[in-house]
Amino acid sequence: MLGKDKLPLTLHELDLVADACNGWYYAEEPPDMLSQALALQVHDAIKLNKIDEKWKVDGDKIINVLSNCDALTTFRVIDYVEQYWHKNSVDDLAE
Repeated sequence: MLGKDKLPLTLHELDLVADACNGWYYAEEPPDMLSQALALQVHDAIKLNKIDEKWKVDGDKIINVLSNCDALTTFRVIDYVEQYWHKNSVDDLAE
């Protein structure tokens, strides 16, 4: 994962973000809007699908954190999401 600093979200909160980003193609987002696009993707998943209840976390806190992330932190969160789905796809192939 990029950087050594702790991310501003817990492991369960990051897993929610990964869940919310399933199928989201972030590369089409303008770089200067990536933080807001990520926050909006998560917002929609929380408000429409109630995934904060699934992961038992505070959805509003996650949306607030993501909305206020700097570019490096946003890229680190996206790096986590990519690794999350890569690991899960490798695990699926192993079964």
